[in-house]
Amino acid sequence: MPCTPFRTPDGTTGIVCTSRRRPRCSAPGCNAPSGFQCDHREKSGKTCDRHLCAAHAHQVGDDMHFCPTHLAETGGERQRDLFA
Repeated sequence: MPCTPFRTPDGTTGIVCTSRRRPRCSAPGCNAPSGFQCDHREKSGKTCDRHLCAAHAHQVGDDMHFCPTHLAETGGERQRDLFA
């Protein structure tokens, strides 16, 4: 069980223990907590699902983010839904 120490603005300290670690950003050299996943649709029909921090998640639509690799591949264009 991973535990993380913390300190509040008023100086109070504590430790929070969780049952599992929060995923980290998958961008090379980045170890920031992940708050997003890449929504680029792969040829298999599944999404990329790379974990991304706020600095590496590029918003391309409402609640839709691309990793830096897929942003470069698509030029930032949102993928079209085949059934729309």
